[in-house]
Amino acid sequence: MSLGIQQMLPTTVGLPIRLSNHHINAEQRPGILVGAIGVVSSLIGGTVLGGVLRRAWVDWTSASPGIPNELPENLVAIHVAQLSYHGSFDVFLPLEPTPRPVTALDDEPQDWSPRSGFAKLGWQPTQRVRGTYWVEVDPDGADFVAHGMVDADADGVPAHGTVSRNGQVTMRTPPEIH
Repeated sequence: MSLGIQQMLPTTVGLPIRLSNHHINAEQRPGILVGAIGVVSSLIGGTVLGGVLRRAWVDWTSASPGIPNELPENLVAIHVAQLSYHGSFDVFLPLEPTPRPVTALDDEPQDWSPRSGFAKLGWQPTQRVRGTYWVEVDPDGADFVAHGMVDADADGVPAHGTVSRNGQVTMRTPPEIH
């Protein structure tokens, strides 16, 4: 049986797989077939997560192009961490504003506190942050809202974004606020 990897994906076992012009003899090299299936599975999974991230990014930037990338990136990451935590412990984790109170926001990046409640969640940003982040959990525990606020222009009026269990990053302030 010769399998080409280019345009077609199998709908049942034994149908050809084409993703390139190269053919794989599944009887002689079964490991290659398994590897090819693994790559296709990874691409499909990556596309799903990529779609969530892209949707959040497009919605965010079209609503407020002046907001730094920090907010949507961190909100999506907090969303993923909350879903992972919920998968392990069957609860969402409420978290206090970190690394500083909303009233202390300015345009200067701050170090993240490794002793924050976010450490229990298993998440921290990859770099210093201008914003502050926290999570509220519904009284019935069925949903959460992660908040992020940043005052990138230091005018005392922070931009506010949220994400909940559904994964949609939403602006809570007008687009001119940043």
